[in-house]
Amino acid sequence: DEISGLRPFYGAHIGLGALTFETNITSTTENGLEYGLQAGILKEFNENSSLEVGAKYTKASADMTFTAGANTATLSADSRMSLYIGYNYKF
Repeated sequence: DEISGLRPFYGAHIGLGALTFETNITSTTENGLEYGLQAGILKEFNENSSLEVGAKYTKASADMTFTAGANTATLSADSRMSLYIGYNYKF
């Protein structure tokens, strides 16, 4: 369905993400799988350019565990929701 040149879209995404923890003493990074759903609206200006506005929901699977003496802490990248706007140009 196109209304006044606007075209809705939806889809899925998958990729790798990184969870980084930094202090003034150390830095560590854990990589993990990310996947999710997205939807938005695309406005084409001509055959080469368009504007895209949308939202993404992403699940992640990166966890870190730190132990200092008897204390243990876990950092986890679980999920996030993001809004975005982008300009597309086709060569």
